[in-house]
Amino acid sequence: MIIGVDEERLRKSDLTPNEAFLMKALLNGEDTSIMTMCNTSFMISKGLITDSGKLTEEGEKLVPRIFHDISRRPVKVPVSEEVEKLCNEYREYFPKGVKAGGSQPVRGTMTNIIRKMRKFKREFPQYENELILKVAKKYVDEQARNQFQFMKTAEYLIYKDNNSLLASLCEAHTEEEIIDGDATEWGESV
Repeated sequence: MIIGVDEERLRKSDLTPNEAFLMKALLNGEDTSIMTMCNTSFMISKGLITDSGKLTEEGEKLVPRIFHDISRRPVKVPVSEEVEKLCNEYREYFPKGVKAGGSQPVRGTMTNIIRKMRKFKREFPQYENELILKVAKKYVDEQARNQFQFMKTAEYLIYKDNNSLLASLCEAHTEEEIIDGDATEWGESV
């Protein structure tokens, strides 16, 4: 069974997660060792547990409102609006109708871009969205000068085979800024 927690109901009840799980354990007759991490005085004052550490009728009513069996529901992983917005802007830099290696559209699919960008943001939190977009634009502009001959798709630029060219380009750009204008264009020198 997969249990979901109604965070809004939890906040409205002024309970900590530990206190809510204590109530669930009391209701199910499970281990209550978590009690030492709970403000039982507060829970008693709210009428959720008794002085002897038993669940009250009020507490019994609250537990199923906070916890839900979600094992039969389809689970959709939420996409944060920030990442989705970043991915939309990022993808717009890649030209429509252009194919990498003559077979794959360089714009890629939004689903793959979002999935890979979420991984990228977890692994490289130091790179701000503005830098990611700036580097992507610079990459596409450089590839346009070469008629997109060896251009990576939008999704492969983020990650391909667990390697991120986007991270390398972000790092290179950051290092260029540190040098203070003494940097060369990508691909000009080795």
